[in-house]
Formats: sequence, C-alpha cells, structure tokens
Amino acid sequence: MRIEKAMRTTGHTRKEAEDFVLKMQKDRRSFVRQYFQRDVTDPLDYDMVLNTENLSIDAAVLIIQTAFKAKFQGM
Repeated sequence: MRIEKAMRTTGHTRKEAEDFVLKMQKDRRSFVRQYFQRDVTDPLDYDMVLNTENLSIDAAVLIIQTAFKAKFQGM
C-alpha cells in the first residue's frame, strides 16, 4: 500500500517507489533510535495500533477517542 501511494504521489516507477519507501522506513527507525532510544518495531511501545485499510477515518477517530477517554478518565 505504501509503495502504491508513493508511486501515485511521486510519479516514481515501482522500483523507485520501493527504494523510496525502504529509505523512509530506515530513516524513521534511525531517528527514533537516535533521539528516543526506542525501537519502532517494539509493540510494547504502543498503546494501540489500528489497521486503517478497511476502517474509515471517522471510525478510527471514534476508536481513538474512546480509548483516550478510558485511559485518562479521572485524571
């Protein structure tokens, strides 16, 4: 999905888009590791992960709002 989006938004060929996405992922991992000493692939660093492939923005917002209220209720 990221590769297809990169192809659409940048006009790159499939190979160029793959290289672009891989470099972006590597750069993001390096940034987080350097400045936060965290591993972006560690699931323990996330409260929630949403697969938005088959989820509307409105549904995702509602899920996040509900989780936020539940986590911070009474603070």
